[in-house]
Amino acid sequence: MIQDAPTLAPIIAPESGHHALALWYAEPLSPAQAERLAAWAKARRLGLRRPAPLAGLGELIARFWLGQPTYTLYERLAQTPQGAHRRALVELVHGQLLMSRRLAGAHHHLHRGFELAYPLLSARDYLHLLRRHEALAPLPLAQTPSPAEGLADLLRVAGVIRRLQPQHRGHYSRDPNDLYG
Repeated sequence: MIQDAPTLAPIIAPESGHHALALWYAEPLSPAQAERLAAWAKARRLGLRRPAPLAGLGELIARFWLGQPTYTLYERLAQTPQGAHRRALVELVHGQLLMSRRLAGAHHHLHRGFELAYPLLSARDYLHLLRRHEALAPLPLAQTPSPAEGLADLLRVAGVIRRLQPQHRGHYSRDPNDLYG
């Protein structure tokens, strides 16, 4: 595990058994963790340590959690000539970051990332990513950020919302005259 870049460790050395494109990279970071990640990304970008082509993603994640503007960096990363894997990863990570604060545009970026990623995924990872995106679909998004939430909390809230939607409530016949049943 890479200690100085905890959020990027799954990209560089996946340990979960899932493809890097099927993982979640938007768990909230403390300011200290985000600063460490920003320093790691800067060192990689400047070549002070072993160069890492994913330094831009580390910088994107760090800036997001430090409350700094990220859209220009996202646009630069999205427009940089790169392989399908990296383009998909940029979209997925950006979408995940937006989703973690329930910001508008999250579903669009997750969908775009999925479209780019699915040809690169195994059947297992394809289903894993598809199920996660479907599970997150009921979450309402807004222009103003909500408090940061990790994936487990987002999935829990989305599950509650899904169960409260009328089409997901149990359907049963009931005699309206039966007051006890």
